[in-house]
Amino acid sequence: MAGTTQNYTRARTGVTLEGYVGSHGAQGLSASAGIDLGRFAISASVERTDHDGFSKKDPSGHRDESESDSWQVSLSGKPVDRLRLSFDAGKTRIDTRYPGRLTQAQFDDDPAQNNGSPYNQQDFNSDYWQAGAEFDLSRELTLSLRHSREDKESVFASGFASDYDYDTTDVALKFRRDGLALTTGLQAFDGRRTGSDNKTDKDNLGWFVHGQYEFDHWLVSAGWRKEGVK
Repeated sequence: MAGTTQNYTRARTGVTLEGYVGSHGAQGLSASAGIDLGRFAISASVERTDHDGFSKKDPSGHRDESESDSWQVSLSGKPVDRLRLSFDAGKTRIDTRYPGRLTQAQFDDDPAQNNGSPYNQQDFNSDYWQAGAEFDLSRELTLSLRHSREDKESVFASGFASDYDYDTTDVALKFRRDGLALTTGLQAFDGRRTGSDNKTDKDNLGWFVHGQYEFDHWLVSAGWRKEGVK
């Protein structure tokens, strides 16, 4: 069974600051803040991590080190009783180096040694945003719409690079009465990957129906889905 899932979390309030340090140069710092104004709420967070790596330096003087930075912001609102809105956006950047392979004899002698080649560096970036709305058509009927977009870029020092673009749209109509819950809708996905010398496209369009009925200590559930992929 497949369908749509809507997740709701309590709005983050207040300010939080956390940090850590560890062996091999591991360290991290994160901060988050949020405010709940009743009908509207906003929260944001940032995080930074660093690691000096486990292996010895390569010919260029680098270890298998890594660092990452990310931030996220979330907005939610209920301008009127029957309408709920949400928006999320974020960005992640990762810079890491991967050690090369070792023979069994080299690993047994010293698993932290360098094999004589520079570590392969990867620069990875990801940006996303998501917007959604739910409207109560009646006490029993709710219409929801959600759209998200993600852009990713992966570049290796060896010259291999890929760009990814994902667009996802979910539309659902939900009916609830007593122990009965019915959901029907469609999901659309449009994905593109552009490599150094090739390109891949994938488009999905799916329709689904899911129902469940709860009575006494029983829950009966059934669903149907049809999907086209090209």
